[in-house]
Amino acid sequence: QSSDEAVFAFSPNPDSHAIILQHYGNFADVYAATMSDMSRSSSDGAYGIYVPCGHLARGETKSATIFYAAAGASELDHLLEVSAKANSAG
Repeated sequence: QSSDEAVFAFSPNPDSHAIILQHYGNFADVYAATMSDMSRSSSDGAYGIYVPCGHLARGETKSATIFYAAAGASELDHLLEVSAKANSAG
């Protein structure tokens, strides 16, 4: 979140979690992370979502669902509602 804007990132995978790093711009650090520096931030750091998919056998595929949106902080409740409906629709 910066100023009056918010970023919403979510995965319905029960083992997923947000990755929020204090510094901005080094996305190799985000790709390599499985834990966050913090649970929330009011500065413009680097962020992603960790969704563990387990091991893949040769030729096997898996999918993961991720919701991402950015809007005014006052719209966050609406984003949560829309995401929940989209997740329910499958």
